[in-house]
Amino acid sequence: NVPASPSPRPAWTPSPAQTPGAIWQEQATAFLSKAQHDLFYTLPGQEMLNWLFAQKGLSDQTIKAAGLGLNLIDRFDDRQTWGLPPANGPNGAIKKQWLPAGLVIPLRRNGEVQRLRIRRPEGEPRYVVVSGSCMAPLVLSSDRAAAIVVESELDALLIEQEAGNLVSAVALGSASARPDRVTHKLLTGKARLLVALDTDEAGATSAWQFWPNTY
Repeated sequence: NVPASPSPRPAWTPSPAQTPGAIWQEQATAFLSKAQHDLFYTLPGQEMLNWLFAQKGLSDQTIKAAGLGLNLIDRFDDRQTWGLPPANGPNGAIKKQWLPAGLVIPLRRNGEVQRLRIRRPEGEPRYVVVSGSCMAPLVLSSDRAAAIVVESELDALLIEQEAGNLVSAVALGSASARPDRVTHKLLTGKARLLVALDTDEAGATSAWQFWPNTY
């Protein structure tokens, strides 16, 4: 018998980004406001500001414009208070809304908080996306003719700071993440697309397969 040819993989199509509900946004806005205060007006916050400048090259002006914050301690809320349905973990225990200590990196659209990503100072996973967040990429200076695609929002903020007059910066969050429908339309219209994912296996695989095949 002649083995059957494998079925062709279906073409990728972008999906619309899901907007968090009103309760989630209210909680996220209050949480982010406190985190922003603690970044600029506490001793641990000053240490984080020094790290953001020394290690990531970000100015205070860029940090404020991006709305970065610092969550000082791990916090576990009832999911219902964030407008999320109850859920159980792998061991059957009731899941909480985990807000780990660390650098808070928001996604804001039209003045509303759509995502909270937190960079933990240690431990795995290093980055935690707060449940209920929108997973659309962060896009900065969207009207430029060229765009640079990166993984980290902090990298995108540095590009915006140093070259925002030249290029759009698009942060995916990870090498395997894909543009949502709005971002896909934006990228399709660019005259040039520069792919600068992390220098690891996941970044290399995506850089040489998905991006040139799609755009």
